[in-house]
Amino acid sequence: MKIRDKIRSALSLNDPPERLALSFAIGVFVAFTPIVGLHTMSAILLASLFRVNKTIAITGSVLISNPYTQIPLFAASFWCGSLFFRQKIVFDLDWGSLSLKTFWVQLKPVIPPLVVGSVVLGIVASIASYFIFYYWIQRYRKPRE
Repeated sequence: MKIRDKIRSALSLNDPPERLALSFAIGVFVAFTPIVGLHTMSAILLASLFRVNKTIAITGSVLISNPYTQIPLFAASFWCGSLFFRQKIVFDLDWGSLSLKTFWVQLKPVIPPLVVGSVVLGIVASIASYFIFYYWIQRYRKPRE
């Protein structure tokens, strides 16, 4: 099944457009979170919590957060979050003394701006994606004249 066919089948689900758009927006929000490896599980959990379509939530997450986009998402989230802290945050990883223990110590200054930035960008992107996906559903379901 081609991607185009999958999108068409998703747009023609019996759920109301608001619920499908919310499902997609939840997936987009999850995609911006810095919890690598847990996006799918998080999308399922949040979709279950809000009682919306899990498949569409996973789709929204995977379309945004994938191996090709993960580094730019982290960079944008870190940049956005560092604006809130109003200080220059230098991430200087000492590769010579790197171990699991020192990795987390060296990563510590990066975590707060990354989390804050990912939440801010996630909220903005999920709101935008809600309206875009809602529009697509309405347009797709509109009777052809």
